[in-house]
Amino acid sequence: MKTKTKLFTFNPITSDTNIIIKAYRKPLLLIALLMGMLIFVMNVFLATALYGQQFNAQMKDKLGVYIYLKDAPAQQPEVAIKSALEAQGLRVDYASKQEALAFVEKRVPDLTTTFRKYNLENPLPSTLYIRYSDQAEFDAMKSILEQHKTQILNMDELSDNAIKTQEKRVLNVINLSNFLQSFAYFVVATMVLTIIAFAVFFL
Repeated sequence: MKTKTKLFTFNPITSDTNIIIKAYRKPLLLIALLMGMLIFVMNVFLATALYGQQFNAQMKDKLGVYIYLKDAPAQQPEVAIKSALEAQGLRVDYASKQEALAFVEKRVPDLTTTFRKYNLENPLPSTLYIRYSDQAEFDAMKSILEQHKTQILNMDELSDNAIKTQEKRVLNVINLSNFLQSFAYFVVATMVLTIIAFAVFFL
């Protein structure tokens, strides 16, 4: 009757690895937990930075000036002013008298009903909404509007004081948004370097 003998093999590499894991289990878990927290915080700030970039773009789109134009044949003033502004990199939205009336009709239907009841002509002017994103575009806008001031109904409202107030408000919002976005990216970069340092030093 043959008896089977079990062969015992000793693997020093496996044995040493198990000893190291047992000895450094708690420090390794602590390091893993720390790195996990760093990665989580980094993702939070990265999301904040990306949201800040989107918020910055939205704020720039919302900040602008409404210009009301005098009636003129063939809409030549509207075309000339819009073209001049767009040539300087400004974003311009144009609404004709009819489009302005249609917009008001959606918001205040009773008003347009009154116009029709008394056979009143459309009193709303053609409108340009001018958006800008920096100081250079703002200055270009002021210069172009000054050249066409005789065709603008609300030019008096765009006095130096009013423009400076608008300019200050725009720049403050943009500068604050840019600062928060830059700070978030700085924190993300710091977190990445910290994680790399942990990985190099402990692993």
